[in-house]
Amino acid sequence: MAATRSLWLIAALGLTLAATWYAAGLEAPADDAPVAQARAPQRPAAHAADAAARPNPPNPPGAASRMAQASANLFAPRSWQPPPAAPPVAPSPAASEPLEAPPLPFKYAGRLEEAGAVAVFLTEGNQHPRLVRKGDQLPNYRVDDITAEAMQLTYLPLNQTQRLPFGTDP
Repeated sequence: MAATRSLWLIAALGLTLAATWYAAGLEAPADDAPVAQARAPQRPAAHAADAAARPNPPNPPGAASRMAQASANLFAPRSWQPPPAAPPVAPSPAASEPLEAPPLPFKYAGRLEEAGAVAVFLTEGNQHPRLVRKGDQLPNYRVDDITAEAMQLTYLPLNQTQRLPFGTDP
């Protein structure tokens, strides 16, 4: 008995939802009417009377937009005050202001001298140290020079040189 009742309730719910969806498509909003008329193919005058006697088919895409509007918060606070003025737009950097390279993302981790050539260990974030030599390419950087006190790198997108002193953080 309970199973039969549950089936009837589920069937009634399904029919109610289907009827609601169908009814939502019957009413076309006023702003959709010109679009529907513009899309209608031109018919000869003999068929115009037949077309006028037939009802228009439901418009499911319009129903979706109406349902979305209906789901808006009906009890949201409303005010008669005009909306606040838009915040001022920040001026874009002037062409006369030169762009600057970002701070170096590398940290000095050590130095290696082999056969007169100097190589430096650099770390970037949580990555393992990498060994670089003069002339090596790093992402967006090129190693220009390595001395006993520091190394010089070029930030390639802006072609600006930066200095990384050894023994200190950038």
